Amino acid sequence: MQDFLKYAKMNPFDRMRAGILKSMNLTEADLARMSPDQRAAVEQKIRDAIEKQLEKKGQQPGSLVDQSA
Repeated sequence: MQDFLKYAKMNPFDRMRAGILKSMNLTEADLARMSPDQRAAVEQKIRDAIEKQLEKKGQQPGSLVDQSA
């Protein structure tokens, strides 16, 4: 139940990131344990995957930013 509530409270970007990490069989804790070079490589793969997902949906990078503030 707590996992569901945590997921439900995520913004769209965080949900995409979590899904991509899951597809890579990684967690945020796994990333934290990586060397800086390894983490940078994985973060780049995540960015690339998010950009591809946005392109498929016809959205521009940055369109998921909350601009209400």
